[in-house]
Amino acid sequence: MTWRWHLLRGINPEPWVAPTASAARINGKIVPRFSTSQQLITYQQAIREELAASQPEPLLGPVQVRFYFWRQLEPYTNEKARKARRHEADVTNLQKALEDACQGILFGNDRDVRFIASWIIQQSAEADPAILIGVAPCPESPEIEIELSHVGWLPGNILGLPGHPDEHSSVEMEWDVKEVF
Repeated sequence: MTWRWHLLRGINPEPWVAPTASAARINGKIVPRFSTSQQLITYQQAIREELAASQPEPLLGPVQVRFYFWRQLEPYTNEKARKARRHEADVTNLQKALEDACQGILFGNDRDVRFIASWIIQQSAEADPAILIGVAPCPESPEIEIELSHVGWLPGNILGLPGHPDEHSSVEMEWDVKEVF
């Protein structure tokens, strides 16, 4: 399996944020309106432009993706004219914003992503903003398979395994990590 790596220096990772909602009256009816953060739009456009400059051929079909983030927490002046620093972002929202920006450039569609892993390497005022992206074809079957004998019970007994006597209880199991991975 060959990984394709893309290093984007100088682009500060931005987290995905939910669109803001408002209401407008159109023809006497109140209609909801949603708008995406302009900062998120600008960030995703910068990612697309930087990636498109290297003219990558998108991987089509199932892919696996790895993201590494170096995020600078930039100071700014808040609405009370006080100096503040941007809040730390969680990796899930950083991943979502970047995955959406990579769609159509590094891989066909984000529905084709079968495995994704993301790491925040550094998130501080001293961080040099950067993003490292790895994309590779996803193998036909996962490299790691959990034996069905470890499952014990599944809803509706779909695999013909013995059903758990009490569907509301859980089973505690000890796994040797070396066996699983």
